[in-house]
Amino acid sequence: MFFLNDFTNLTFSNKHYGGNAGLKRGVIINNNYWLLKFPQETSTFDNVKISFTTSPLSEYIGSHIYQILGYNAHKTKLGYYYNKEISKRQLVVACEDFTDNDRYVLVDYESIKNNYSDKLQNELIKLNERLPNYKTSGISQHSVKIEEIILQFEMNDLFKQNTEIKDLFWEMLVIDFIINNNDRNKNNWGLLFDKETKIYTPAPIYDNGSSFVTKHNDDKLLGIMSTEEKMTNSVLNGMCYYTIDNKLMNFRNFFKMLQNKKLDNDFNNALKYIKSKIIKHWDEIVEFIRIIPNEEQNIRIISDIQKKFFIDSMRIRINYIFDLGL
Repeated sequence: MFFLNDFTNLTFSNKHYGGNAGLKRGVIINNNYWLLKFPQETSTFDNVKISFTTSPLSEYIGSHIYQILGYNAHKTKLGYYYNKEISKRQLVVACEDFTDNDRYVLVDYESIKNNYSDKLQNELIKLNERLPNYKTSGISQHSVKIEEIILQFEMNDLFKQNTEIKDLFWEMLVIDFIINNNDRNKNNWGLLFDKETKIYTPAPIYDNGSSFVTKHNDDKLLGIMSTEEKMTNSVLNGMCYYTIDNKLMNFRNFFKMLQNKKLDNDFNNALKYIKSKIIKHWDEIVEFIRIIPNEEQNIRIISDIQKKFFIDSMRIRINYIFDLGL
């Protein structure tokens, strides 16, 4: 039985999917809606020596790590799609569409935060007066203030009625740091609304395709791993989309500032909870990555160098946060 699925001749669905990280195509698998995520072509990126990103692999591994840790992440399958234009089979990832034939509506943070209340609006005005929105092109348009998220959790009726999403957010923030998923933004987390029951629940964790690194070839990874200092600096200094005090920063400084803020212990509780899960499941995570075939049917999936980099980079981040000595 092959590890990779052949997605070439699947029936296309009439559903379409947004996002900026590569092309997508709606398909039908076993009478259910899925979407194929294709690797992004890299000709517009600087200093990238691979033709396509490895984001399908990152989506697959990142999502499965969430599942290993006990979270409701969307289902993913690795496979290939034959590209007739370049006469080549490309590694792609299939992601289950959890809206279940539109019974459920995904309501992302960008939409939830627009839920109006007088008190919330007034507090947001005060916040934006104290911390004006960036007007320079150097700051990502997707960045979001941690202070705004905290206000939303405290005053937005949708969040107040679904308090479990607050715990999930802080836990997701910690895990995203561990797997270097640096593209968690306003548009890829939130609530799922059931049209039949009229109930909101946290949406499955999805859009993990920026986990680890997606634009480095093996030579670049070997260069990073050549010294302990290079490796540590590389894996701890990745940028995140959240700001504190209007400062966009790397994860290392972001975590330091979070721990010094008054957050009603939400962040520190998330740290303790994730620490217990990492202790319990670390060996399982490592084994999951190690047993992925390096290639199949002449299609490269992952290299031993990538496996080592992914595992070692997680180990460094985990030891930085939790001092576990893995």
